[in-house]
Amino acid sequence: MKIHVRLLYVLCMAILFGCNSGGTSSEAGTGAGTATGHEATEAGTPVVSTQYGRLEGLEEDNVLVFKGIPYAKPPVGDLRFHSPEEPDAWQGIRSAKTYGAGCAQMPIMSILGDILLGDTEGECEDCLFLNIWTPSLEQKKRPVMFFLHGGGGLYGSGSQAFYRGNLLCEKGDVVVVTINYRMGVFGNLSHPGLKDAYGHVGNWGLLDMIAALKWVRGNIAAFGGDPDNVTIFGESAGAWAVCSLVVSPETFVNGKRLFKRAIAESPAIEMRSMDEAITDANNLAFRAGCADGDFECLRGRSFHQMRLADDMFSEILPPLLMPLFSENAELRRFIDWNVIPVIDGVVIPKSPTEAIKAGWTKDVPLLIGTNEEEIDILGYALEAILPHDKIMDYISALVPGYQPDGTEKAHVVYDAYLQALKAEGLSYPALRVFGNIFSDYNFRIRAIRYAEMHKAAGGDAYMYQFVFPLMLDQSFHATEVPYVFGQLKFPGLMGYIFDYNSYPAAVRLKDAMQDAWLAFAYTGVPDIHTDEVTATWPQYDAASRKTMLLGKDIKVVDAPKERQRAVWDEVHAAFYGFD
Repeated sequence: MKIHVRLLYVLCMAILFGCNSGGTSSEAGTGAGTATGHEATEAGTPVVSTQYGRLEGLEEDNVLVFKGIPYAKPPVGDLRFHSPEEPDAWQGIRSAKTYGAGCAQMPIMSILGDILLGDTEGECEDCLFLNIWTPSLEQKKRPVMFFLHGGGGLYGSGSQAFYRGNLLCEKGDVVVVTINYRMGVFGNLSHPGLKDAYGHVGNWGLLDMIAALKWVRGNIAAFGGDPDNVTIFGESAGAWAVCSLVVSPETFVNGKRLFKRAIAESPAIEMRSMDEAITDANNLAFRAGCADGDFECLRGRSFHQMRLADDMFSEILPPLLMPLFSENAELRRFIDWNVIPVIDGVVIPKSPTEAIKAGWTKDVPLLIGTNEEEIDILGYALEAILPHDKIMDYISALVPGYQPDGTEKAHVVYDAYLQALKAEGLSYPALRVFGNIFSDYNFRIRAIRYAEMHKAAGGDAYMYQFVFPLMLDQSFHATEVPYVFGQLKFPGLMGYIFDYNSYPAAVRLKDAMQDAWLAFAYTGVPDIHTDEVTATWPQYDAASRKTMLLGKDIKVVDAPKERQRAVWDEVHAAFYGFD
């Protein structure tokens, strides 16, 4: 029963932090853009002039908000599987009072989001919108915090309730930007046959993010933001994107990077090769009823046909089912499809490992971290249903290069984690072993490797571990997000169950985390100075591994969970988690 409760909770977290939201945008006209500036209507609503035309926002929750701003042309028709193009200009004043439609979602998550959160505004391919929260239109050059949502690359939206920037904006006197970007097949189909006029062959979702950053560079001054002081931050798939953007030369315009600092919350850093992307593209075509490499056929499929082909098999089932169907080639084609970025030679020219070691990232201060349990619950489920010997098979398959002695190494990892958990005095350590391994491999170890390499290459790196066990005595994946944005009351129906504002420790942690994230956006150093917490945050390096614990106690520790971390060096010295 306890496992079932935890599974339900994690499902709720996945829904809450990744479901589609947003309404329909006002229709744009045509016409020349105007110089940036601001004014007000007779009703007192704020109006801003952008490069593409005037926008009318609203005052909401003590700040000014501009919603559903198009940062690119709708990626439909010939622009499906194509680099984003600059938006068309419009005449008159365009309403920016409602969120734009969300991008295509994983169907099951979209349905559950509608039920639990009331997100009923819909989704479509015309979805490249951004939202802006600003304290005022005063030309003050405030830091800009540019957020990338999570959702596994398959679901989520920049207008989801937890990502509303009003509280962070008001608290820190910053400008907050959230965006939608293409996901699933629309954002991740990559193949040499898709090469467009810009030389891009995929990574469309990453290119959307870059287009939005370019829009911010050209227009954010009119909203009181500093285009030369942009911090990108993201969670889960959004953090994954942050780590990808940091190593991308496409984020430079006229020799200048489009952002200054980066925050990655629980990044699952991994890349596909182009050969893997080609296989994935052909498998996706197979599922959509098209021949291998027939992208005109794929462009001709309806939105709903493509959405159906890009269903839950994409994310959830392959890691569980592929070992069972390794001999069935046709079934493998049906379920095998990946949504992670591609080393395409252009947007991502080389692996993050190579790029970081070459010093590409050293100019970007990095704040990175993970949650204590992350996706442990999936490990609970697997250990509950799999024979012990099959668990060893799964462990040995986690890291490329384990073979031919993968089984032996799997036992080394399992035994090390078992002993570490016993040393922590846990009641049923065996139940948590695989969960810990699964979670660490996918998130914590990758974040650690990224940080230590970034620091070794000359960059500034700060590491955290979120350890606030308010719910079910664990800190699952994405549970830090409400604390960053200050949104401690869950939206929709879930708000009747979860409201953390009544917990003093939660409010204290929220204040501390917001202060750290804001300080980082201002200075590149996430020191904490609130009425209740003062903490100097040292940089992370491979020698001391100083890490800020964010929980009921907020403090710096040396090398948390060092025994578990060290085992990865022992069994796979070359493992960096995203090679």
